Amino acid sequence: MITHQSKVWINRPVNEVFAFVSNKENDLQWQSGLVEVHQPPGPMSVGTQIDEVYSFLGRKVVGKLEVTEYDPGKRITTKSIGGPFHIQYSYVLEAGNGGTQFTMNMEMKPEGFFTLAEPIVGANLKKNVDTDLASLKNVLEK
Repeated sequence: MITHQSKVWINRPVNEVFAFVSNKENDLQWQSGLVEVHQPPGPMSVGTQIDEVYSFLGRKVVGKLEVTEYDPGKRITTKSIGGPFHIQYSYVLEAGNGGTQFTMNMEMKPEGFFTLAEPIVGANLKKNVDTDLASLKNVLEK
């Protein structure tokens, strides 16, 4: 099992940050390795399913996420449905001083080919998450 938590302070109001990250199509602007993302039209809610295609460690990874928790302005949690990883992400947002503390919690259990390379997968994924949060900050603070 791979777990990781990463935090970043974003100098934007929490409602703006939440609106941006709750539209998964925006992930293409800040998540490295993401090639495609398809979120159904309309607002996100519990049960929303999102299709994603990643390039990870030289392989194309197709997956589907389901929103399991949605608390507007505060938290979004998704889990994978099928695919080579059992993964859960939580975005936790906290307002303060006109900005937002954005925390990403990740738990992942690799399957198949990726099980053999779990230490490499874990190190690579943790590095990517930290880099992605820096990118999120840059995109939102432009």
